Amino acid sequence: MKDTVLQVQMLGDLTLSLGKNKISEAQNRSKKMWTLLAYLLYHRNRTVSQEELLGLLWGTGSGHNPVSAMKTAMHRTRALMDDLSENIGHQLIVNREGGYHWNADFPMELDIERFEHLCHAQNDSDPMWLEDRLEALSLYHGNFLQRMSSELWVIPIATYYQSLYIQAAQKILPTLEERGLLEQVAEVCCGVLQIDPYNEPVYRHMMRTKILQGDQNGAMTLYEELSRRLSADFGVMPGEETRSLYREAMKTVGEQYLPLELVQTHLKEEEGQTGAMVCDYSFFRLLCYAQARAMARTDMEAHVALLSVTDNVGKTLPKADRTLVMDHLEDQIRTNLRRGDALARCSGSQYIFLLPGASYQNSCMVCERIIESYFKSVPGSPAVIQYVVHGLTPYI
Repeated sequence: MKDTVLQVQMLGDLTLSLGKNKISEAQNRSKKMWTLLAYLLYHRNRTVSQEELLGLLWGTGSGHNPVSAMKTAMHRTRALMDDLSENIGHQLIVNREGGYHWNADFPMELDIERFEHLCHAQNDSDPMWLEDRLEALSLYHGNFLQRMSSELWVIPIATYYQSLYIQAAQKILPTLEERGLLEQVAEVCCGVLQIDPYNEPVYRHMMRTKILQGDQNGAMTLYEELSRRLSADFGVMPGEETRSLYREAMKTVGEQYLPLELVQTHLKEEEGQTGAMVCDYSFFRLLCYAQARAMARTDMEAHVALLSVTDNVGKTLPKADRTLVMDHLEDQIRTNLRRGDALARCSGSQYIFLLPGASYQNSCMVCERIIESYFKSVPGSPAVIQYVVHGLTPYI
């Protein structure tokens, strides 16, 4: 009977329910009470010593009378649970051997136990394995004790359950795709990317789903989003398998018959766009290929400039500083270039731009102007910016 079984949710906000009554840490009561309750729940199969709890709640600064402080905290925690049922706090947390123990005789269901069981239960040959994994994912309302994520004891446990969640999701995605359950694929992918926004295999599942749904533009947008993330934070680009999906989306985006009026609308740039065109690095490479081919038929020259950002000893800036520097630098590059120029971020600390019709000397002057404008707009910046200019070779 559910009315007599204590339901405990630890994935997301800590919540306890008994029948129609519920208490949740989202109610913003004392952090110490909820931390104490969460710790006893997780370590429900053993006696937790008073010293261990004192260290958990107060560290080495538990005051002149730590025993009294512990008794007060325990009294308040038990009183908190009395909102579920009269005097239930004393039934659930019992004194034992100089410590405290969770009453194992009281019927209780924990989401983490069910979640872990479903993630490990059944193999691919069992007809229920997919349903089990889907139920497991539905239990994941957020990271383990997400409001206590800074607690040292919570971090490794949260990492473990997060890993189980991602593994379960990646396990079922190919099967969902094979069965044509595209909406469920998208839902599962979104759930994973909320907690692991750099997961390239999941991005590929999401891109394939967009392509199968006829949303090629959506697939390309996902690729560009992943490229920006990987480039900005790790200085790398997506792998060949992901780039292949991007090329597939680009090829199939025009398979349907389009009237000329709609084509003209697609080709028209949005109003209000100023400065150079900012694009994905993969697309920037295509622009360079096209420019090199055009140069083979004309006497026009073109140069490519690479701006690199380091600290004052030539090392990569810390992530927070690098993010601010690169954002400001992009603005300066875009506004100091012509509308016919193009730029892209090619690594976490580098921008590259194409200067058609510009000589080597003029290209160097452009780079120096950009760097000067940047430091005028961001005085005291920790960045050192260097540039390299080279000519684009005509494609013959």
